[in-house]
Amino acid sequence: MIYDFCENFHLYRFEKYEFWQQLFAFISDLTAELAPGRYPLQGEELFVNVQEYQTKPLEAPANCLELHRRYLDIQLVLDGSERIFCRAGAGLAGRQPYSESSDCALLEFKPEGAYALPLYPGNFILLLPEEPHMPCIACREPAKVKKAVVKIDRRLLGI
Repeated sequence: MIYDFCENFHLYRFEKYEFWQQLFAFISDLTAELAPGRYPLQGEELFVNVQEYQTKPLEAPANCLELHRRYLDIQLVLDGSERIFCRAGAGLAGRQPYSESSDCALLEFKPEGAYALPLYPGNFILLLPEEPHMPCIACREPAKVKKAVVKIDRRLLGI
C-alpha cells in the first residue's frame, strides 16, 4: 500500500513500465468535472472508473472489506472526502466468495487492528491485490463524493 499526496505521484517512478507515464498524465489531468464512467487506457489491463456516491457511516451493517486478486487500485477523491479502512485479512470471515468477473471477495469488517486513512482531493492510496480495504466511509456525516479508481492488472507489473 502507498498513501501519499498526488503531487508526489511522480516519485513512484515505475519507469520500466511503459503504461506508467500514460497513467501519470491521466491522473495529472483529473478534475471534479470529469463525468462518471469508465475510461479505458489499455483495455482491460488499465482503466479508470469515475464514480459518484454517498458515503456511509462506519456503523452501517452492510459494511465489509473488499479484497481484489487481479487488479491494483489507485483511489483518488476528486470532490468531497471519505475514509478508507485497511487491515490485514488474516482471521476474517468471508461474506461473499471471490468472484473472478468482479475481481472481488467481501470479508467481514472487524475494527480491531483496522486503521482509517482520509481521502480528499489532493491525496491518493494505492492498494495491492490481497490488501483488504473498505472505502466509502463518511468522515463525519454521510456526504456526496466523486472519486476516480484506477484499476491496474497485476500482470502489467509482473506480480
